[in-house]
Amino acid sequence: MSFKEARKKRNLTQREVAKELGTSRVTVARWECGVNNPKLDTVRKLAKLYDCTTDELINP
Repeated sequence: MSFKEARKKRNLTQREVAKELGTSRVTVARWECGVNNPKLDTVRKLAKLYDCTTDELINP
């Protein structure tokens, strides 16, 4: 599942995710578009926030 699909499944906005992770909404958008990739520790935080595994996020 993509970062965007996982976020939407949890009914979160990019702004809410950014606030939770201490980053900007633009950064979250870039992850979702594939412009940038989050670091592994951030992927772990995203997986916890989205209630999924890191494998599900890394291997869409």
